[in-house]
Amino acid sequence: MEDMKRKSRMNRIGWCMVLLMLAACSGKGIEEEGDGGSMNPLEITFRIGSPASDEVEYTRAAQDESETRINSLAVYDFLVTDGDTLFKDVRYLTDAGDGVTTPKAGQFVRTDAGAKACLSLLTRESTTHVFAFVANEGKTHFDSVAYKKPLPIDSLRWTASTRNLKNGADCGGLVGSKGAVMTGNTVPLTLPQDMKDTGKMTVKLYRIVARIDVRNDVADASDLVIENISAGNCAPTGYLFEWSSAQSPTAAKRPEGYTALTALQRNPEVASGDLEGLRQGDTCGKVMYLYEYPAGETPVPTLRLTYRLNGVSKTVDVQMLAEDGTRIDLKRNRKYTLVVGGTATRMVCSVRSNETEK
Repeated sequence: MEDMKRKSRMNRIGWCMVLLMLAACSGKGIEEEGDGGSMNPLEITFRIGSPASDEVEYTRAAQDESETRINSLAVYDFLVTDGDTLFKDVRYLTDAGDGVTTPKAGQFVRTDAGAKACLSLLTRESTTHVFAFVANEGKTHFDSVAYKKPLPIDSLRWTASTRNLKNGADCGGLVGSKGAVMTGNTVPLTLPQDMKDTGKMTVKLYRIVARIDVRNDVADASDLVIENISAGNCAPTGYLFEWSSAQSPTAAKRPEGYTALTALQRNPEVASGDLEGLRQGDTCGKVMYLYEYPAGETPVPTLRLTYRLNGVSKTVDVQMLAEDGTRIDLKRNRKYTLVVGGTATRMVCSVRSNETEK
């Protein structure tokens, strides 16, 4: 009997050891491989700047809350090891709510400049991380496969937004009630040493879409009425980040089955009266939102202007070209203006690009 009890105790101890080993293995992330020392808990706070005054003519004065507000925030932690930058973890932060000025771990709070975000993690001393931030986006394909195999940071950079555009539909969903999708990332951070460096702990976010405004430069005496704006030959898909690690533009990616949209309607937030009421020198903002479109791709993106001049309605297609006739790289986080000019007998339209180097 004693032997049986002893064997039973040994079996239980053995199973406990197995379970402990399994638990330890299941909790291992990429940074725990090898003999790198003990894990240290850290609580990190980031300052996040939503798109601001480094954009030519696309400053906060030209925006409204829908273009800058952070409604949701995901933070992706990538570990830099042996020349690779590999996914480690993702945190979906919650809104701490109005009136809160200091976020707790797992929260973000909005500020006049953007937001502050706080997260906690376990990491070894002097490990190097890159944190990528994605605001106002749903769960992407990257999120669905992130924990299944080691993924480099470029897998996130090349991930398509969940906000696909459909032929004949409007572009309002690119901003809308959820806000504009915005992304950014830190420089490589050595933790915990770099936590004291305010500059390194600050992240700029960039909208992944371009904005199209419309300006009326026709003399009021010509009695021009702008009735509608739509777009054609534009991208149905946008990618979370502008560049790969090798500085290849993600917008050049054309997945199997890719077809440029032939018709995209204007932002439904812009009423017909907003366009019809434009007088000489007036500009109507946020008429269209478009995904990036490299200058080397075909066909050429086009804006379709429907107008009434001297009581006669007409339509003209305006290719998105520079004033000298060269192609425009339609870039994210930039504003472009369709300038409607001419006289009572002849319309002259052009696209003004407010691009600038970052």
